[in-house]
Amino acid sequence: MNQQFIDNGLTPKEAKQRFIDQGWSIKLAVDNDDKGRKFIEKVRAKYPMIPFEAEVPPLLEGKEKTDWNDYLKASKANTLELA
Repeated sequence: MNQQFIDNGLTPKEAKQRFIDQGWSIKLAVDNDDKGRKFIEKVRAKYPMIPFEAEVPPLLEGKEKTDWNDYLKASKANTLELA
């Protein structure tokens, strides 16, 4: 929860409503690996009242994990082969 909202006297429920009313969104762009997926799970568990989207790059062919840098390099080099 954003400490600014709490400091201003908003409850978590009020903070969530503020996000919705203002059209704010949070996107988590994390690597497609165990640590990235676990981070998403932890955030969802800790802050269920805050709406957010999680983005992970697709797995590249032959890879067990893909980070955003690898994905962007492959797409820029036009050698993008997804698993």
